[in-house]
Amino acid sequence: MAELEHRQPLVAPAFAPGDADLVLAPSVYIWALQVQAHTSFPGTRTELAGLALPQAPNSAAGADPVVLWLAPRRWLIVAGSAGADIGAMLDAAARADVAACDVSDGFFRVRLGGALALELLAAGCALDLHPQAFAPAACARTRLARTGVLLHRRETDFHLYFERSVAAYAWCWLQTTAQALLAARARPI
Repeated sequence: MAELEHRQPLVAPAFAPGDADLVLAPSVYIWALQVQAHTSFPGTRTELAGLALPQAPNSAAGADPVVLWLAPRRWLIVAGSAGADIGAMLDAAARADVAACDVSDGFFRVRLGGALALELLAAGCALDLHPQAFAPAACARTRLARTGVLLHRRETDFHLYFERSVAAYAWCWLQTTAQALLAARARPI
């Protein structure tokens, strides 16, 4: 298989406000593979190349790579390490008779963490992010700052997946909102 060159959608330094209550960092490298089981496929596909495919809506499985549920019979497999072998995953998908497409260059991932992460998300997202409503290992497509985002809640932080075409806008909005949030918190009452 031909070697694929991976290019970052946005070269941006991590936002480091000097405050441990907020962590905002763009991903250095990711690859993403969108997988869809054929509707004529008998039964329910529950795994691919040893990775569990979540069946419950808006759920995720695994750590790196992580499998995010997008729709019935459709998943996004994302790896955050450069050592992950997307070619092997594409080959496994072909052998499993599922449609697979490398969408790595179509996404920009941001890691958001800290005590103020929920407050920052609430500034631009109407989704109920309370842990009882949106627990760890949950994912959902929603809107953040008037643009689409795939939001994945992990144990201690969030991963936000934006389309590449809005990467600069999303990063600017996240930084500006974070600065305003931290400034408001620093003001005496």
